[in-house]
Amino acid sequence: MSQNQSLAGLQEMLSLVDSLPDQLAAAVQLPGLQAISAAYSQPRRIVLCAMGGSAIGGDLVQGLLNHQAISVDVWRNYGLPHWVTSEDLVVAASYSGNTEECLSVVSEARLRDIPVLAISSGGELAGLLKQDEVRVELPGGLPPRAALGYSFGALLGVLDQLGLIANLSGDLAETIEVLKNKPFCGTSGPESLACDLEGKIPVIFSADSFLGPVACRWQGQLNENSKVPAMMAEFPELNHNNIVGWGLSQSWQDRFVLIILRTDKTPERIQKRVDLTCNLIQGEFTAVHLLTASGESVLAKVLSLVQYGDYLSCHLAGIRSVDPMPVQRIDQLKDGLAE
Repeated sequence: MSQNQSLAGLQEMLSLVDSLPDQLAAAVQLPGLQAISAAYSQPRRIVLCAMGGSAIGGDLVQGLLNHQAISVDVWRNYGLPHWVTSEDLVVAASYSGNTEECLSVVSEARLRDIPVLAISSGGELAGLLKQDEVRVELPGGLPPRAALGYSFGALLGVLDQLGLIANLSGDLAETIEVLKNKPFCGTSGPESLACDLEGKIPVIFSADSFLGPVACRWQGQLNENSKVPAMMAEFPELNHNNIVGWGLSQSWQDRFVLIILRTDKTPERIQKRVDLTCNLIQGEFTAVHLLTASGESVLAKVLSLVQYGDYLSCHLAGIRSVDPMPVQRIDQLKDGLAE
């Protein structure tokens, strides 16, 4: 791949990252959302069946559901778990509409008489729906990981139509403003952090309970955009296993950079764990970075760190002279499965 090709791909991906707040703003008007409240009664639980960039929204939304009696469970596999029944709602989300795991979910739901709602830009998924089932239609033509504002916004819209999210419009307005301003909470910007990560393996720890999915998003973006491996773990669980693994020989201690994601409201007991953990293992890393989310609402905090990680993955790709757009090995794997 030529340097011009990788630069063009980098500029395209950066432009898509820039569009996150605009995607969120547009998502409230996606076709299909207005039909949901009439088509579905409130289910016992929602099961979001998706993979990769289409699934991460189900994880990111967890912090917005603290006061709801209903759960949103994410299923990343073929078929359906045994505990899903006709009292539940299966949300089949596939940006392309052709993800084979997602299609198998719909087939299984049909056999078990479980209602289905789809989120996709089209594909085979659209053709599988019954006449009384709704599809929230996403704009097509984007890499799924770069359509997060649409896919996550669509899920937020679904939950809003079912009466499961409070003050969505207010939180969205604040979040869009935060994302457009890109304040990064006074921390070092993603370009600077990308320089520290060149030639290293990023290790991402999340402090607040709703930031675990953000660390997962960072890991995936670094994999796909930057073409580098990455590791993640969550407090307090990592204090029961992960920290013991950082007993590295001297020859390994210059290979890792630690990044800790937190908020200005990180619980006191968790912050104590962060401080103690840093004291115990910081010598295993070439650098330790603590990043604090922006905004007041949980939605703004979550997406401000998502945006930071998206930019970081692009800048690291630029430093490494790789094109963040193609995901060749995923394409090769799909071709192999198709055979």
